[in-house]
Parts: sequence; structure tokens; C-alpha cells
Amino acid sequence: RILDDDWKDYFEYNLHDSVLVFRLFEKMWPDLLEFSKVIQEPIFEVSRNGMSKNVESYILHNLSDFSEIPEKKPIHEEIGVRMGREKYTGAFVFEPTPGLYENIAVFDFTSYWPSIIVTFNLSRSTLLEKKEKDALEVEIDEKKFYFSKKPDFFPSMLKEIIEKRKQYKKEFAKNPNPFTKARSNAFKLLANAAYGYQGFFGARYYCPEASASTTAISRNFTKKTIELINNKGYTVIYSDTDSIAFLLNGKSEKQTLDFLKKINLQLPGIMELELEGFFKRGLWVT
Repeated sequence: RILDDDWKDYFEYNLHDSVLVFRLFEKMWPDLLEFSKVIQEPIFEVSRNGMSKNVESYILHNLSDFSEIPEKKPIHEEIGVRMGREKYTGAFVFEPTPGLYENIAVFDFTSYWPSIIVTFNLSRSTLLEKKEKDALEVEIDEKKFYFSKKPDFFPSMLKEIIEKRKQYKKEFAKNPNPFTKARSNAFKLLANAAYGYQGFFGARYYCPEASASTTAISRNFTKKTIELINNKGYTVIYSDTDSIAFLLNGKSEKQTLDFLKKINLQLPGIMELELEGFFKRGLWVT
């Protein structure tokens, strides 16, 4: 029961809650609006669906550009079989030795897993039943998967998403505002979710072989890049999924940027390593 003297406080409390909700809406609105435009689905859907569903919506709305017709949805029994499949190994993690480090650089693979899918043409429609001439071979836990090198719609569509992300990222740099940033983020989210989509049991374009191959290739490139960095006189102290942190060991920022350019010349396809930043010090814990 609210006493007469308490009504003013009650109204003020609720008004404050209303202001907070409105300010949260102002923060969320650009992302909701731009994601809705990109996915071509109502805001009601994009705000409630998981990312795999949003990726699939984008695919279905753009299939005509690639002269494709939709795959059928998996039925209940098929989903059950998929859920019971053996899990595959994820990303490589270089565990840090806990401590405070100084003079650090961090390299980061741009759209790492999506760029691997595009570069190596990994998808359900490029998966081969047996080895063919010039096919890509990926070995995982004594199993071998083969993929055609002939470009197909899923990697091609993903390449377009990555290119659009870069386009809107540049637009935001020239004209910073919430909506160009939101559109860039929308394509970034789509690109990153495409990897998980191929391994999602409810997906129309389900292909765990492609997802497993993506992570296998990522582990290989991360380990090779760590080896390159260490051999150049730096010391890698940490790596997780798509980023590598290392000690400069007296080398200059210019030397490090020149080294970065040389690494990128060796990377295939659209794979790219970029500088995340230089840092005076960093703390790693267990």
C-alpha cells in the first residue's frame, strides 16, 4: 500500500525507469534497424532469433543471385542424428605463463574462420565423396575430407559479406555515426556466425566436415604464424583462436609492421593478419 506522501517518490521512480529503457533503446535501435535491413527480416524476428537462424534467413533471401533453390529443412529424426554426432576439435590456444609483460604487440586474423571458408572453399556443396584431381585434402584425427576447388554459392556469398563488412567499416571511418557502425557490425556478425552455422544441427546447409576442416586449417595457420614470429626474434606469450600476443624484444614498431606485411604476402586467398595494437604492458593470469 502506497501512502499519500509516497506517491511523488513512486512516480519519480517509475519515470526514472522509463528514461533508462528509452536510453537503452537509443543504444540498441541502430543495430536492430540495420540488422533487420541486412537480413531482410522484421525486427521482431532478428531480435529473437539465434544467429544461425539469421544466417539462414540471409542465405534464403539471396539464393536467387546464385541461381540456387533452398535446401529442405532437416526433420526431427535427422536433427536427432546430427545432435549425436562426435564433436570435433576447436581452435588452438597457446596458454600464457601468468605474469606482467612489457612492450607487447598483438596481431589479429581478420574474420579468421570466415576467410578460411572462403579461401579453401569449404561448404556442403563443395564436399566430395572421394578424392578428385586438384581437390583440397584436410586430415582430421586420421579422417580425410575432400573439397572441390571450384567456387560455389556458400563461400561466394560469404566472400561478399566480408567485402561489404570492409566497405562499411571504411565508410564509418570517414563518417562516424551509429548507423554506419551498425551496418558494419551487422555484416561482421553474419560473417563470424557463418562458421557456426555450418556446424549447427538445425541448419539447412549443415556440414560438420566443413566446420571441422575450418578449425583444423585455423590451428595449422596459427601454429605456423607463431613459429614465424618466434623465429624473427620476438617471443609469443599468448594466442587464442585468431589473435597472437608477443613481446617486441627491443624491435621497433616500424620493424614489426614491415614484418606483418611480409607475413600477409605468404597468406593464401583473402586471409589477412592485421595489427590489433602496441601495448606498454599487459597482465596475464591463469
